[in-house]
Amino acid sequence: MAQRNTTTDKVRNEYTTENKEIPGYKLVEKPKNTEGKYVEGTQEVIYVYEKIEELKPEVKGSVVTKYVDKDGNEIIQGISTTDKVEND
Repeated sequence: MAQRNTTTDKVRNEYTTENKEIPGYKLVEKPKNTEGKYVEGTQEVIYVYEKIEELKPEVKGSVVTKYVDKDGNEIIQGISTTDKVEND
């Protein structure tokens, strides 16, 4: 996780903050007080992020069709097809 950034300055001096790029997360809410003036006490500037769902690798499956006689001998060439497996 990203570390907190704490700054201190004289009351009424201006401050500016900015969001950070955090691997695996995307910014979903930017606060209204990203910039302003220092006041007495503590102000919090909170950027809200959400975890990016990892893309699942594409999974493929195969179907092999064979044509055999009753003894299991192939009588014509079989067919093999491959396609992606649907995720529910």
